[in-house]
Amino acid sequence: MLERSAYELLLSYPTLQVHGLVGTYELALQQLPATRLPTRMLFF
Repeated sequence: MLERSAYELLLSYPTLQVHGLVGTYELALQQLPATRLPTRMLFF
């Protein structure tokens, strides 16, 4: 489901960057790399 969702998002938004993580909410947040961007959007 995760791969399919990422694929469909990229079809609709080709310039979007999608990084899928599998795990609990807390573990997934710990895996996120640091970013210099002012914002980022997360979906669970």
